[in-house]
Amino acid sequence: MANSIVFSNSAEELKTSVFGYDGSNYLPLKVNQYGELDINVGTISKIDSITNGTVDVTQLSSLTSGTVDVTQLSSITNGTVDVTQ
Repeated sequence: MANSIVFSNSAEELKTSVFGYDGSNYLPLKVNQYGELDINVGTISKIDSITNGTVDVTQLSSLTSGTVDVTQLSSITNGTVDVTQ
């Protein structure tokens, strides 16, 4: 049996499309102008803990039933940090 090439040797010709399934429809995955996945996580309702990481918060309008502990603040622009002891 001959060794037949199934795919092209040219990477430019090896393209594919990826779709997700929402239970009733197949939808193409969304990407930005650079081809990176464009993901919107919406609202995160609860995080138990983050160890050894960084969370950048641009604006925090309100916090319901929780605590924000700040151990180090490098800078603040147009805002207020109230500290009570």
